Amino acid sequence: RVKLFLEGLDPDFIHQYSKWVYYFSEGAKNELLNAFETVEPSHRVLASYLEGADGSRGQHSSDFMNRVQYMDLKTFLVDNILEYTDRTSMAVSLEARVPFLDHRLVELSQAMPYRYKLRNGTSKAIVRQTFRDLIPPENLHIPKKGFCPPLGLWMRETLDRYFTEHMSSEYIRREGIFNYDAIQRLRAQHQLGKRDNSMELFGIVMFDAWYRRYVIESPDDH
Repeated sequence: RVKLFLEGLDPDFIHQYSKWVYYFSEGAKNELLNAFETVEPSHRVLASYLEGADGSRGQHSSDFMNRVQYMDLKTFLVDNILEYTDRTSMAVSLEARVPFLDHRLVELSQAMPYRYKLRNGTSKAIVRQTFRDLIPPENLHIPKKGFCPPLGLWMRETLDRYFTEHMSSEYIRREGIFNYDAIQRLRAQHQLGKRDNSMELFGIVMFDAWYRRYVIESPDDH
């Protein structure tokens, strides 16, 4: 993590953000994707949201961290966190609710100075302060915990077989989407423990599974 943190340092904030938040750098995408030149760079998409962030009265927000929060809300939240929640909950017929994303609450949050939200390194400061009389202290101050499956292990053992069984060099070159050598480098780095490429490899596997089902097997429907 320290290595990735240091690699992500960049004088340009957008480039630094994209390096820290996203798994594929522009250089890695260029190596992996044969038609990379047709893909809009991630930092350009992020910059459009950062520069287009509005304040509470429809004016451009001068609070930089609120603009970053707006950018995060329009990209990482909807394309990652909420998508995971929706897919996993609906897979077991569970209706999930996200009350903090009521548009009135989001608009109120965006209108507040960011210094109210993160105080002395304490996140969710407003929520903690508001509900301090209702939530037990041991829960109120517990560190945030994510839910992360052992993807690194899976991609090193069970799921790595997908590449051997389904993504031969002939298949990859015939379809023309990925660069075979780039995939092999990612696999080798991960197998040897030189770099954790589990998310990158998992993304390739998921794309190929989708591509086979909805493009190759059902070309007339798309």
